Amino acid sequence: EKGNVIFNATKSGSRTTQIDVSDRSYFVQAKDAKEGETFISEPMISRIGSSKGEYIISLSTSILSGTEFKGVLAVGVVLSNLAQDFLDPLKLSEDTRIYLVDKDGLLLYAPYEKLIGVNWFEFLESKPYPGSSESKLAFKEAVARPHEGKMDIGLIDEKVGKPARFLISYSPIFYDVDKYWILGVASPVKESLLFFGPFRENQVFGLIFGIAGILGFSLITFLAIRIARRDSYLDGFVDAREEYLKAYKKTGGTNIH
Repeated sequence: EKGNVIFNATKSGSRTTQIDVSDRSYFVQAKDAKEGETFISEPMISRIGSSKGEYIISLSTSILSGTEFKGVLAVGVVLSNLAQDFLDPLKLSEDTRIYLVDKDGLLLYAPYEKLIGVNWFEFLESKPYPGSSESKLAFKEAVARPHEGKMDIGLIDEKVGKPARFLISYSPIFYDVDKYWILGVASPVKESLLFFGPFRENQVFGLIFGIAGILGFSLITFLAIRIARRDSYLDGFVDAREEYLKAYKKTGGTNIH
């Protein structure tokens, strides 16, 4: 209840205790919570166990004895592990970059460890390159409000240390009602175009097949209408001839026009 860790369990078997977490948001929120309430924290650097030094988010709830506060139960989720399990499969290839950014521009997950924990806006200002100001504005707009989008901009290719053109798609990830991160998937343009060729060919073949199908259907419909009209005309002609013959027989062949 004073914010000192009395038990800790991790996959690695670490049992770190006696760490003061009374200033952590997950503790402060849960301390004033009602029974059964659960809280999700903002990303933070872990102080405990095998996740120490890594970005985590924490789920916490209060421990009560009746109405008396006795402590907090918290579970920390390492963001890098979460990203590797769920975000890396989004890659187009090994050169695709996956970024997880909070609304202040802090990189929670990046393809290079040195970028994790870095403010992306400050990083662009510290290492300007042709087009970096436009990139910064585009990034700020992307993280300012939760919405999906795409951009074609210049980024520093960390592998060669030079600017390169990237295609980026991004989307918000809500980890609480009004809390979100921005997930960005960036692929080099040259690499993306390699996949565009086969895709374009498939689309062209699909378009040709679709047009041929429409024309074929239209032709069949046209022929069906013409045949129906012909049959109707023939049926009418036959009926009229029969009526003529009946009238001819009744009148003995006279007064028939």
